[in-house]
Amino acid sequence: VLRTAHPHILTSADPHIFRLMTLWQRRARLLIAVFGVMFAVFVGFQFRRGPARAPVEPVRIAPGVVVESTGCRVERFTLSRQDVFVSCDKQRLFADGTSTLVGVTIGTEERNGSRTFSVTAKEGRLGQKESSMALDGDVRLTASDGLTVKTEHATYAQSDDTVRAQGPVEFARGRMQGTGTGMIYEKTSDALTLLDQAVVHIAADEHGAGAADVSSGTATFARRDKVVRFERNVHIQRSGQVLESDTAVANLSADEKRIEMLTLRSNARITASNAPVGGLQSLSGAEVALKYAANGDVLEHAVITDNAVIQLAGETGKPGRQIVARTIDIALGP
Repeated sequence: VLRTAHPHILTSADPHIFRLMTLWQRRARLLIAVFGVMFAVFVGFQFRRGPARAPVEPVRIAPGVVVESTGCRVERFTLSRQDVFVSCDKQRLFADGTSTLVGVTIGTEERNGSRTFSVTAKEGRLGQKESSMALDGDVRLTASDGLTVKTEHATYAQSDDTVRAQGPVEFARGRMQGTGTGMIYEKTSDALTLLDQAVVHIAADEHGAGAADVSSGTATFARRDKVVRFERNVHIQRSGQVLESDTAVANLSADEKRIEMLTLRSNARITASNAPVGGLQSLSGAEVALKYAANGDVLEHAVITDNAVIQLAGETGKPGRQIVARTIDIALGP
């Protein structure tokens, strides 16, 4: 109802006022329709966008790290053949020029391709000139012919392809296994040296022969020459005998499964337990060379030089015979 100076009732018969109301209603309806369309579009976009994603955390680099990369491989070639390669799962380069490799592997192979070896560790640290690498955590050296060496900390020198360790070391190959403190593995000569407190166990073969236990100050396995050298307080126990000397050199068979010859040098002495009457009770000399049969357990030939003494077992309560000479050369039957 509109009130004016002259009040009267507004009816649909008033055409001017009716046109005003119709225009206002049309505009209102248009605004409502536009708002509805915009709201529907907004709701549709919200459903299509899906759930909100969590913000991506920025990659954090440790202090002092210049570059951090995932995966690496460095190769060194000699005479057009791959000689050494280094690979890793992650690499960090520091501002001072050093770098750390996580999950590192050092691989190398002989030039004729006949034998390879690799060294793995949880972490490796390269120096500024990358001439050496410090290896830490579960360090393992593995050769293609079955040799394995384990330690916790070691170093690898690129200049002479040598792996060195100072702590406890374990090694194994075939029937032979042992422990020691400190080691050197020279790739060029394929030689493994236990630097201190060397203990070596040789298991018996399938026939139950050839077993031995050796302890010494050091032990060097010259694998190309098939020779094992023990030094400092050598103590060997095998086949009911105890062998002692300052130095012992064992010549192995071609397959490195048995001892073909054993030479005891300086203060050599062999003592047999439970020797029968007339049997070998002991022998000694400055040097004793022993040659074994094909089974690696039966003695075939012995040469004792310089103050040689052989003691044979006597009957119960009686001394046995003794043979003394400057040199004694003995060939034994079966």
